Order: sequence, then C-alpha cells, then structure tokens
Amino acid sequence: MNFLGHSTGGIVSSGISGALSYSQTNSFKMACGCAVTTYIFSLYPDMDIRSTSRKLLTIAGLLGTLVLFWANPVYSLILISLTLAPRMFPHRGFNHSLLMMLIVSLTWNVMFPGTIWAVMIGYMTHLILDTHIHLT
Repeated sequence: MNFLGHSTGGIVSSGISGALSYSQTNSFKMACGCAVTTYIFSLYPDMDIRSTSRKLLTIAGLLGTLVLFWANPVYSLILISLTLAPRMFPHRGFNHSLLMMLIVSLTWNVMFPGTIWAVMIGYMTHLILDTHIHLT
C-alpha cells in the first residue's frame, strides 16, 4: 500500500482512537494526543524505506527530540532511537512484525503513559492494510 492508503487508514483509525479515548477519559487533550499518536504509528512501519512516511516522521522525530531534550534527556534518547532504529531493517521485515509493534508500544508508553493502545491501533492499521488490502 502507498502513503495515501496508509494515511487514509491512519486518519480513520485515529478518529476511532480519539473517540475511544474521550469516552474513557473525558479529556479532549488526551483524545487529541491519542488520535495523533494513532496516526503517527499508522505510518511508522514504513520508516524502513525511502518514503513520504519516513520523511515526515524523521522530521517530526528530530524536532521532538530537540524539544524533549530540554524536558527529559532520557526521553529524547528514546525518541531518537525510535526514529532511527527502523532504518536498520529491510522493508516488510522486523518493522512489519507484531514483536516490533509490542516493543514500540511499550517504549512509547514509557514516555506517554496511557497511550499504548493508541500506538497499537495505529500500528495494526498499517499491518492490516499491508497484508489484506491491495489496491494496486
């Protein structure tokens, strides 16, 4: 699937994620955070190839690392690791696995507690779209 397909799937799943979060927390801030998180991770598995997803998420990851560095240097190291690690694996390799989804979800949840399921929804959206729906 291409960027447009994953982006569309990410938008749909992020709307669901945001609604679920709001229904559980009554917090608009948390709902928006979960929606954005879901969208980001619906694109994340394609960080292993030269793609629009990789460009966008690399820029966001590097900017986020700079911002987090001032607040928490350890979190900035975690974020830069999440940004650069996928480049070590071949496309549709480890980045497209349930184990990587679990590692990334748990790691993200350390920095942003309560968002583990938002990461998993986004990640699974990507994996499902790659596996079951072929529009080309």
